[in-house]
Amino acid sequence: EYMLESSVRESMTTDPVGVGKDMKAEEALSLMVEKRISCVFVVEDDKPKGMITERGFLRRAAKGDDLAKVTVGEIMDSPVKAVRARRILKEVCGLLGKHSIRHLGVVNKAGRLCGVLTQTNIVEALGFDYFVSNARVESIMSPGVVALGGGGAASEALAAITGKGISCVVIMDGFKPGGIITERDLCRLLKVGLDPSEVACSDIMSNPVVSVRKDDTVAEAVLAMQGASIRHVVVAGGKGLEGIVTQSDLVRGHELLRDSCNLELVVT
Repeated sequence: EYMLESSVRESMTTDPVGVGKDMKAEEALSLMVEKRISCVFVVEDDKPKGMITERGFLRRAAKGDDLAKVTVGEIMDSPVKAVRARRILKEVCGLLGKHSIRHLGVVNKAGRLCGVLTQTNIVEALGFDYFVSNARVESIMSPGVVALGGGGAASEALAAITGKGISCVVIMDGFKPGGIITERDLCRLLKVGLDPSEVACSDIMSNPVVSVRKDDTVAEAVLAMQGASIRHVVVAGGKGLEGIVTQSDLVRGHELLRDSCNLELVVT
């Protein structure tokens, strides 16, 4: 449990991407896709004043906003949820799990942005050995996964992800999972300027699908994620699609992390 007792500073991503509030949203989206990151901060005097995530960009696109015309200052989430870099990781893990937060700004004593803590950071910091137990995938998976046909338009995936507040949809090939579309896949589509209503789901989905069975251990699900450098694994079996496991499920589902949430956020 060493990493749980270490500070946030030891696990966070340093050098978070910060932009000015007047940058066009389209430019910020391109920056995020190119760097393969899930959020950017809007900063002023090195202090975080707002944040926009992959989901935030997608919500705006689903509403019909022209990302070439609006600025990040107009669409950012504010105030920023943040923690001090000196805080203990175990406390922060509990906070993310309890409130379903996927990104936290990390600030120093002066309130200046010095890092970002994501669910990816937490899972990597805890390591494979941390998840080794008798717990089964069925105990933490999300059963209500959204499934679409490959012939449908990518706009259907966009509407499902933004409307239901989920991070991915599964694309079916008959009764079997044939691919997956994530927030990142849709952000890539927006970056190149294509209209989601004119692109088929099958053209942008990631495949083949990485899957586990519901009676596999949670450790096996973590190993599958880390081996493929992905944030989601499909749960499939004899009955076809049965659910999905995301990094949110891993952070929210672990008993030690659920029970360690005695921390208040820093609001910037």
